[in-house]
Amino acid sequence: MGLCLMMAGWAATAGAVPKTDVLTLSNGDVLTCEIKEMSRGQLQASTDDLGTVSIKWDKISRVVSHYWFLISIKEGKLIYGQMSESNKDGFLTVNFQEKTTTVPMSDVVEIQPVRYEFWDRVTMSASFGFNYSQGSDVLQTNAAASMKYQGPIYTWGFSGYLMITDQGESGGVTRRDQIDLTLGREISGRFNGNTTAEAYRNDELGIRMRVSGGLNVGYYLLRKSHLELETSLGANVNREWATADSDPTNNAEGDIGLAYSMYYYDSPKTNLTLSADYYPSFTISGRHRFEGNIVGKQEIIKNLYLALNYYESRDNKPPAGANATSDRGVVISIEWSKN
Repeated sequence: MGLCLMMAGWAATAGAVPKTDVLTLSNGDVLTCEIKEMSRGQLQASTDDLGTVSIKWDKISRVVSHYWFLISIKEGKLIYGQMSESNKDGFLTVNFQEKTTTVPMSDVVEIQPVRYEFWDRVTMSASFGFNYSQGSDVLQTNAAASMKYQGPIYTWGFSGYLMITDQGESGGVTRRDQIDLTLGREISGRFNGNTTAEAYRNDELGIRMRVSGGLNVGYYLLRKSHLELETSLGANVNREWATADSDPTNNAEGDIGLAYSMYYYDSPKTNLTLSADYYPSFTISGRHRFEGNIVGKQEIIKNLYLALNYYESRDNKPPAGANATSDRGVVISIEWSKN
């Protein structure tokens, strides 16, 4: 019966949605709108007069909507229902069938409407940058792009980057490329499952091509309106072609990951993300790989960012033809982002 009501609610809101949601701000202002979503401490709302606006979640004292939403709470609980008038500022009241749940709004980390609006759920970014050192005659260019669809339960997306380093006549040209495809599913407010497919190249580490696929389960150690800390555990299989003239190899390895994100939406916006993945090999005795990234972004003008990325890759037993066992660098770029 509950599933039937959920489907009926979805069908009723799948088309054009009248702007009948009501937000009461902490300063007493009332805004009639259509709630698009709330994530990372920011609520997106569509209005007739102002277009789409972004409102900091901690500036909202009450929310009312007769549409259906999936709400994630910071301790990992998921709530489904309609948001009705609360008796007290700072609390969210959610109704489903005969059950009413009231939670502090400060505990809410995400609100997703249960309806299909493709472009409202899509985020995209693209960046380009270059570095040149006259003393060493090294020119490095880089480009990256990503797209992600965030649904109430499922997410999918892709990302890719290309980095070319020209070390002049003495060092030649090396490349570092990667393309990722991901499909994820929300299991609860804290757990999620992900499948990934990846194509990777790193001339410095002797990898002409690595194609891999993997599964992992993620768990949010911390999830608040302005930061997230997540750990993950999984495994993947891959096939590697070395830059040296040798036969490709098949490998299996584990994947232990840690990711931290911090984001502030006061203008100018600031984002900081850190990620680290450790890959112990199951098929090559004693082989260990590591991939780490630190990315900081500062908004220059609306949707345009200055990005600084430090990356590090390590492989204690790289394929034949590798120039080193580690590859690290700093990338400066200009990024456009649609949130």
